[in-house]
Amino acid sequence: MFVQDIGVLRQVANRSLIKDVFARDLESQKIVGFAERFGQALAQTVRFAKIMTKAAKREQERIRELFVKKWQEKMRAQSRVQKREAEMASV
Repeated sequence: MFVQDIGVLRQVANRSLIKDVFARDLESQKIVGFAERFGQALAQTVRFAKIMTKAAKREQERIRELFVKKWQEKMRAQSRVQKREAEMASV
């Protein structure tokens, strides 16, 4: 390559180096931005999973309480029937 002034060649080379550095910096910023957004999405997913887990546990507890309540009502009904049968047998 023929140049009349070595200074011009240096300026062109420096501009090329600066462009490369800026391009790498821009790419790094894009990667960091993506990683931050991904981290935020992951954190949001974790929060949602915790909320859903709590809701599922509450629902499980509610179902268990209903089951116990129905079982207790059934036992009371059986007890009443047995008392009536005992009363009827003694009359």
